Amino acid sequence: MFSFLVDKLGFGSTLQIMAFICLILLFIATFILRSRKSRTVGRPDWFEPVRAARENAAYRWLLVGVFFGFWG
Repeated sequence: MFSFLVDKLGFGSTLQIMAFICLILLFIATFILRSRKSRTVGRPDWFEPVRAARENAAYRWLLVGVFFGFWG
């Protein structure tokens, strides 16, 4: 889609259209998605991801992959 729009409209207009599409999809997702699990009372927000990383090997590998993906 990006290469098609760049050829037809140019780079600036293509980025604006892509940003608008992302904005619409994020707006829709904000109202559709719900949390699967209720929050625990009395624990800080950072505690849940730390516990999940300790207990779940698949989540650890996801974190490693994301780290190296952003690192380059």
